[in-house]
Amino acid sequence: MSSFVRDSLHVLSRPHALVETSKNGPYPLRGIAAALLLGIAYASLYGWLSANGHRPSMTRGLPISADAYYGAAALYAAPLVLALMFAVVLTVHGLARKASNRPIHWHQALHVFGMSYSIPLLAIYLLPDLITYAVFDFDALAGIIRYTGPISAIWVASVTYENVRTLYGTAPGRALATTLMAALVQAVPAAVLLR
Repeated sequence: MSSFVRDSLHVLSRPHALVETSKNGPYPLRGIAAALLLGIAYASLYGWLSANGHRPSMTRGLPISADAYYGAAALYAAPLVLALMFAVVLTVHGLARKASNRPIHWHQALHVFGMSYSIPLLAIYLLPDLITYAVFDFDALAGIIRYTGPISAIWVASVTYENVRTLYGTAPGRALATTLMAALVQAVPAAVLLR
């Protein structure tokens, strides 16, 4: 089993193991690779939806016309997701490091939180979307997102919280505040640009 796959499984099942692996590395390219895979999955779904002439069902606040949205999103999704991942990692590392007496390096944070952000969204949100669209149709996406959206968000937040506590040794309140700030930093642009 490759190290990337093993780390991905740890994010989904045993987040503490990912922190332990990062201490032996760190492996920052794994965090970047996870975000790129997530971005490619988004771009693939949007490209597929665009090719089939679909429009987002929720158009309020779209910065692009609904008719052109999926085509445009297919082009910017991968770099946007990478930027969102970096925003999460920078926020977590900046806030948690101040409250920690541990010498945590940026590369270790990039490994742990790049994967903690990207893998749950890929596995619990995007892959079910792709499968649902392939097996059923566009209208079925709205039904599944009601479940996959909240579950993946909770999963990302809980893994991030646990990893902030484990990696930086921060108190529960500080870890929660850090997790919420990291979620907010990425949620605002994601809500506008990724639908």
